Amino acid sequence: MNFIKSSTYVVERTPPENLKEKDLVNFQHELKREFSSPKILMKRRVFVHQQKLWKYKHFNAFSNHWRMSNFWIRHKINLFVKNLINVISLKNNIDYEVIPKASWVIDQKSWKYMHWFSDALQRIEFIKDFLNDYPVILFKHYENYEYIKYTLKKLEIPFLLLEREKYYLVEELLISTHVAPSGNYNEKIINDVATKLTNTKKSTEAFDETKYERIWVSRQNAKIRRESNFKDLKNVLDKYNFKILVLENLNYIDQVNIFLNTKILTGIHGAGLINMIFMKKGTKVLEVRSSHDNKNNCYFSLASALKIKYFYSGAEVNEDSGGAHSSDYKIDLVELEKNLLSIINKDT
Repeated sequence: MNFIKSSTYVVERTPPENLKEKDLVNFQHELKREFSSPKILMKRRVFVHQQKLWKYKHFNAFSNHWRMSNFWIRHKINLFVKNLINVISLKNNIDYEVIPKASWVIDQKSWKYMHWFSDALQRIEFIKDFLNDYPVILFKHYENYEYIKYTLKKLEIPFLLLEREKYYLVEELLISTHVAPSGNYNEKIINDVATKLTNTKKSTEAFDETKYERIWVSRQNAKIRRESNFKDLKNVLDKYNFKILVLENLNYIDQVNIFLNTKILTGIHGAGLINMIFMKKGTKVLEVRSSHDNKNNCYFSLASALKIKYFYSGAEVNEDSGGAHSSDYKIDLVELEKNLLSIINKDT
């Protein structure tokens, strides 16, 4: 089964609104990308165990669909040898539960906030016409996350909850391949997802929505990528009427309602910025990022796909403490204030 005529598709992205020539190296390679078109695959008699796909109970199979990327060939060989040893040493009469039909749309990180919205939901949307017959396979820990429960209900996604350690045999497994490498987007598919997520009636809330039009998503409670100069940062944000949000302190419905009305979303590179998926076209997002980071462009790419105006601002990170991924960020507040003023002036 393959319902895409072209084997590839091309994405052309809008450059950042405040792109400086010295920073072009961080974005230029992302301005035009070509990706393999997603496919719908039908595989028969596939075992599911430990959030992986297996053939004949013991052999890893289709790893490029349950991983974020495929194994290197040497890893595949090592796995095959390991699995072969298991076949010889283990009994073959493993108990398993039979599932007639199901679909596969997840990888090792799909339960995480950013990956659920940017990766898994794209794969689900791609096979939406088949979900009634082939419900999505998820695992029990997925129901621990409010955002997953919210989107499953909101998008009316049929699903099965499996236990990680049990064996299941799926007689017919429909596999949605990755729509794009993680952090990249098929513009039509991600916009279809965003349209469905934003087609919602707001619940009655006590907060004043006008106070939430300018948002800073704080990472002060995070384990990594915190704002190391937060006190001084707060002074700048207060000066321009930005509401500092700690998302962990809000229930998820409140979060959705806030971002539906947000006009300017700002924050350090992190999953909170994925909430632009709830924002209207033409709104603005500013990402604080390492001044030398040319790899982590997932939010730039998403903003371009959603027709949201993307700005960036610089910060210093400690390369010896994990660099752009794990280090705390010392934000360049002079540059940030200049960028905020520019955004606000364009917003008036």
